[in-house]
Amino acid sequence: MRQLIILFVLIGIFANTKAESNSISENAENIILNNGELTGTVVDSESGEALIYADVILETASGKQNTTITNLDGVYNFKLIPPGTYTLYVTYNTYETYKEEDLVIGPSTILVRDIKLVSSFQIAPTATIIGRKKRITPLVLEVEPMTTTTLSKNDIKRMPSRGLVDFVSMSAGTYQSDSGEGIQVRGSRPGKTLILVDGMKVNSLRGVPANSINVMQTITGGLPAKYGDTTSGAIIITTRSYFTE
Repeated sequence: MRQLIILFVLIGIFANTKAESNSISENAENIILNNGELTGTVVDSESGEALIYADVILETASGKQNTTITNLDGVYNFKLIPPGTYTLYVTYNTYETYKEEDLVIGPSTILVRDIKLVSSFQIAPTATIIGRKKRITPLVLEVEPMTTTTLSKNDIKRMPSRGLVDFVSMSAGTYQSDSGEGIQVRGSRPGKTLILVDGMKVNSLRGVPANSINVMQTITGGLPAKYGDTTSGAIIITTRSYFTE
């Protein structure tokens, strides 16, 4: 009898440990799915030389800042960024400060910003000033491994329609017969699109208020394997929170 009791206790401990392990794994997966990444290089605009230990600051709309520095190759990286709209600053010794506002980072997105800083000595005034040299921000390619349409909360406020389905219909690769009707992604039947709200799978966009959304991302091509065997597309919604206000 004593051995049987010990056996039941061990089975219970094993079951609880396995449940806790599954919960931790699920939470970690949701964190990765719900956050984005920002990376790039910082170099001298004239020589192209990497600027080592430059300060790179990512600031939320509420003024909260996350800071990093460039490495020996001039590379910086921010990981697990909550989706939202940010302001990016880069400062380095005798160089002009770089500032970029309204930088939208979506969930499961890797955004690349390669920055060229202009030396303050290059724009020093002369005795006779005929004109001022205007700094031109270099064209930067946003590299995303999939076909996506990302809308921030500010984009949604400016939309004439307030229906989420109508917002999704503006993405390439979607079809809607009429306003308010269901959406077909890449020719699939309505209802076959994966919908995630804060990492949780839902069956419909109904019941999700437009004013609660921080970032909405519609993926219509190159769907990553982490989203399972969905073949049509995915709608990834991150709601507003204290950290993204």
